[in-house]
Amino acid sequence: MPVMEGSTSVAANALSANVLAGEVHQILQANAQVSFYATGSAAGLRYSAGGGGDIIADDAVLNANNRQPVEPDDFLVDDQFSQATPMTLRFRNTTAGALTAAWRVRVRF
Repeated sequence: MPVMEGSTSVAANALSANVLAGEVHQILQANAQVSFYATGSAAGLRYSAGGGGDIIADDAVLNANNRQPVEPDDFLVDDQFSQATPMTLRFRNTTAGALTAAWRVRVRF
């Protein structure tokens, strides 16, 4: 089960780039179940997640646990995606200061 994880700083009132861009499993090598987990450093972060044209969460509220995601506590959403689907995960900061999003994506082929 491949895992992609990291963190990204999101500037005030900004939208992050796709944090999965450039990851080995950003484009699925086979049909897979994909689970998204994340936390924010403070209230005010939102997230959008999906694959290809299938957006399974759009501008949803992100918890403010201020740590690396813990499974299953920080589960966001999951879905089945087809081979060759490019995965996306973005964060939007609704505050006047920079915030950090910590994220994990688990792929089950």
